[in-house]
Amino acid sequence: MDLAEYGLTGVDLMDGESIDTALDLAGDGAKGNATTRRVVLLTDRRVIHLDGKKRRERAVFASLRDVDAVEIAEEDEGASAYVWAGLAFVAALFLYFVIDNFAGRISGTAAVVFLGLYLIADRLISPGRPVLVFQTGLGQFRCGLKNGRPLDDLYPFINRLFELKSAAISNDASRVSRFAPR
Repeated sequence: MDLAEYGLTGVDLMDGESIDTALDLAGDGAKGNATTRRVVLLTDRRVIHLDGKKRRERAVFASLRDVDAVEIAEEDEGASAYVWAGLAFVAALFLYFVIDNFAGRISGTAAVVFLGLYLIADRLISPGRPVLVFQTGLGQFRCGLKNGRPLDDLYPFINRLFELKSAAISNDASRVSRFAPR
């Protein structure tokens, strides 16, 4: 398999390295999509995460030996919804004092207040964005997943990663030559 099939051009695999498994993070099955590439490639030696659009590509490479753990988690989306809700309440306050018409004052203010309440409720109720986190030595890299994607197809990928890792470790252990000290 060629990495150009997955949108990575100008980079070759190492000698003797081959792609074992590909995980489509977008969940749309379009690995050759020209505009956006979101895929994790598992070779017999490395994990390669490709993410981004045509002019803003990002590639992360990690050796299988360096992968200590893989976590499926939900990423917190931060406080931006609360900030926008706060701004909605401030705007509602301004609308209340600026609009002269009584019906317009009440309806405009109520609409903006309900918008702020909706933002807060949506943030509290909806789950965070699912991510796949690879723990590697001293660092980690995150792979964002499509919302609503079934996580059941991630488990075989993770299992295959650790199968390849243990096979690579056992191959390295068998290559170590033993000699008698003199």
